[in-house]
Amino acid sequence: MRAISGTTIGIIVTFLSTELLTLAYADDVRSVLLDRNGVQESVKTPGYSTYAGRNFPTMVLWGDTHLHTDLSLDARAFGVTLGPDEAYQLARGDEVTTSHGERIRLSRPLDWLVISDHSDAMGTMKEIVAGNPTLLRDPTVQDWHNRINQGGETALFATMEIIETFAGITGESIPEILMDDDFVGSVWDEYLEVAEAYNDPGRFSAIIGYEWTSTEGGNNLHRNVLYRNGAEHARQMLPYTTAESFNPEDLWNWMAEYEQKTGGELLALAHNGNLSNGLMQAPSGSVGQPLEEVLAGQ
Repeated sequence: MRAISGTTIGIIVTFLSTELLTLAYADDVRSVLLDRNGVQESVKTPGYSTYAGRNFPTMVLWGDTHLHTDLSLDARAFGVTLGPDEAYQLARGDEVTTSHGERIRLSRPLDWLVISDHSDAMGTMKEIVAGNPTLLRDPTVQDWHNRINQGGETALFATMEIIETFAGITGESIPEILMDDDFVGSVWDEYLEVAEAYNDPGRFSAIIGYEWTSTEGGNNLHRNVLYRNGAEHARQMLPYTTAESFNPEDLWNWMAEYEQKTGGELLALAHNGNLSNGLMQAPSGSVGQPLEEVLAGQ
């Protein structure tokens, strides 16, 4: 999670119905969230003054943990042409023009925003539609490009084919060119640069993140992955994708590897668990093993 100011760190509380987070000031978030003694010490004994001795966070800051731009496969496919720049501008209170030409502005600016584009095929659909010559060397990608640009039902069917291919529904292999580390890395680096440009400690926090999109068998096990730190940590490893695994446990293992390698910290938030057919809250792991202490601790 990005710092609001040099010494300020936020506590996150999720609201399942709105997917908003509240961030409150604390000197050391770990002393409040992870340490039992820290929690006990933050609760004052009854006394004359309600506020005397109070040392827990009280300032609420509003934002959104889930927003897609034209970097997301589905969003770009269905007409979104605004990118991270416009998303941050809107969030901080600027007036922007929508993909359909309408001028919009929030009634009240947000304090922070997580642009959580899908890690699967991040930036890919944008380049397919535009006709990136490197990607079009693959015949499958060329076919998708041609059909999408025909418009109408042809474009819709091509779009759904691409989405379902990445979701593992069609059984077809994802074109290797779309999984190339250099291509994926260039998209991720650009995203990080934009986030850094809009991050303004004390005024607006551009929290780095992405959506890990596990939908194996049609069961939605998506997670929004948030980075506590900035681009200097995030660029050391590419985002985790379902091309590597559909299992949340593997995502958690990747997060642990990231934290060990970079010294940064990550937080995964369950997303759209109502579409998981109960698996998001199952008392066992994703492959059926008992939810033992070590697994539950992840």
